[in-house]
Amino acid sequence: MPKKQKEPFEDDGRTIADMSFVESASTSLIGRLPYRRAKKNEEAPQNAEPLTKRQNRAAIGGALLAALVIGGLFIVAGAIAIGIMLAIWT
Repeated sequence: MPKKQKEPFEDDGRTIADMSFVESASTSLIGRLPYRRAKKNEEAPQNAEPLTKRQNRAAIGGALLAALVIGGLFIVAGAIAIGIMLAIWT
């Protein structure tokens, strides 16, 4: 059987999906939504003041505490679910 000859690609100019909003694509992060990076000439808002060391530690501690609370709730919910399953099946 002879091999089929491929026809040369010819662009007809049609747009299938508009990708003009994508600035940079990353193949390692498939499924992520495109994000907008801040441009170099954009400045921070005028009323934004830098945080002091104490405020920075308080913000980090608050975020860590919130994460620990959420993680603890998942652990408690999992333990309750395991307990209910053991009660049902034993």
